[in-house]
Amino acid sequence: KHTLKDQQVNALATIRAELAIEPPRPILIHGVTASGKTEVYLQIIAVLNASGGGPVGRTWSSSVRPCSTGSSNG
Repeated sequence: KHTLKDQQVNALATIRAELAIEPPRPILIHGVTASGKTEVYLQIIAVLNASGGGPVGRTWSSSVRPCSTGSSNG
């Protein structure tokens, strides 16, 4: 396991509290590239698996950002 940054520890605490709320609500983890989101996902998946688990969905933020082809006319 990695040593978690303070922001990751805070995110995990917030997510654990959210997971206790019924009915479950979607949770968005937002951060720039290399901010440690993947480790947060892995930690939460481990928590869910240990407790009998629920579904975890992950979408890539880059998939909803417009992409530039870098080409130009002219």
